[in-house]
Amino acid sequence: MKSSNILQVPVYLFVVFHLLASPTPAKACSCVVPGSPEEELARTDAVFSGKVIGVHSKNYFIIAFIDTFLISADQEPLVFRSDTFWGYRIIFEVIKSWKGVDTTKVTVDTGTGGGDCGYQFIENDEYVVYANHAYGDPKNDWATSICTRTSPVKEAREDLAYFNSLPVLTLRKVPFIFVFNFDLGLALIALGIILAILFARKTRERK
Repeated sequence: MKSSNILQVPVYLFVVFHLLASPTPAKACSCVVPGSPEEELARTDAVFSGKVIGVHSKNYFIIAFIDTFLISADQEPLVFRSDTFWGYRIIFEVIKSWKGVDTTKVTVDTGTGGGDCGYQFIENDEYVVYANHAYGDPKNDWATSICTRTSPVKEAREDLAYFNSLPVLTLRKVPFIFVFNFDLGLALIALGIILAILFARKTRERK
């Protein structure tokens, strides 16, 4: 195989994985109508108001590629179970917290929208967020969806009218939150492979 063709292999793999990296849930989103702010505060793990300061994709394409293949073969996926894994990780600057969140910045996962019930957050907008630990496990990250009472602050008058009568949690200052860019990491690995091939080629030419 020519060296130019060898160098193209990592690039081809990168493109193919990216094109096949969006497993689609087999079922459409189905929600139970949420209760009142008081009821949802009681049954939800975290409730806070905050400003969106970052929106990061969580569509990790190599894992997604494997799960896409398994789903197409009518097999159980390895990772994909809900919008917690596919979609977006949202970074919030917390304004007030009434339950669960005690830091000035927090991340919440959600889906891409549509069939996975993901909520479409807009950067720089403010929201009242209702979130739960993924799968009910306190060790998991926060997750939310359109099935909750999560809404823009300007549309959450009923919620805020109730919450503003309650004590707020003291927030511990967090200077920043780092979100690893999985795609960038894999791109760097691909670049490393290309450089290794070039180095090996140069070494052989010198012998």
